[in-house]
Amino acid sequence: MSALVPWFSLLLAGLLGSPAWGAPATVIEGEGAVRSDARIELKPRVSGRIKQIPVREGQAMRAGDLLVEMDNEREQALLEEANTEVKRAEAVVAQAELALTIATRELERNKTVEDLITAKELELSRDAVRSASTALQTRQEELARARAQLVVAKANYDATFLKADFDGVVSRIYLRPGATPKAAETTILDFLTLDKLFVEIALPLTHLRRVRDGLDATLVVEGDTPAVRTTTTGQVVFVYPEADPTIRMFRVKVGVQPRELAVLPGMLARVRIQLPSRSAREP
Repeated sequence: MSALVPWFSLLLAGLLGSPAWGAPATVIEGEGAVRSDARIELKPRVSGRIKQIPVREGQAMRAGDLLVEMDNEREQALLEEANTEVKRAEAVVAQAELALTIATRELERNKTVEDLITAKELELSRDAVRSASTALQTRQEELARARAQLVVAKANYDATFLKADFDGVVSRIYLRPGATPKAAETTILDFLTLDKLFVEIALPLTHLRRVRDGLDATLVVEGDTPAVRTTTTGQVVFVYPEADPTIRMFRVKVGVQPRELAVLPGMLARVRIQLPSRSAREP
């Protein structure tokens, strides 16, 4: 029995070491800068003076929080005027609807006593209904125009409030209240998220068929700077569907697990991805 044990052990080792059981996993590396997956340069949508910036650099904000307010006295006045016009038009429409209702009832009443009134009186009742109906249509069109103007006025007023589109942090403020940035051109502040970070790396084409979404990764951030060196984990989230013909490499996007301000956009990271074992049948 004891003679069979070494023989069985050798056979098992030979089978496990055979290519048919798969080659050892491969670890590949790449280096890139940590970047935020959601970053905006906040620019005004309307021309004018900055009224207030109720935030400070480094402040965490929630989606919908106010970041910048532009001067909006004129827009507010136009909005109030448009609101007043809509209310006036609604009142006029209500009066026109009442007039049509009265005229219609009068016509129906006259039809029931058609033998007691003249044909001219009956025709006058019909004319009153037609006139009231035309007047109501005109007033409804005026109300529709007033409501459309209100939508525009509200949009212009809302455009003076620049709010956060997502949860994030105010990275840098370039201007102060009183400045007059150009609409859609001048950056007021930078806003980004620290919860969704990624590193883009380039890998040799020889690994293209083995790299796929979902592979785990290990990241050493600022490895050459001991004071801030951090190790964290990540995952391949996207393999770009193109290759660089010059350097014969393809690019991969690796999501980074945040580490409480230990990993920041702009830091350098070395990424290690462990590839799955290659089968002997794979090319």
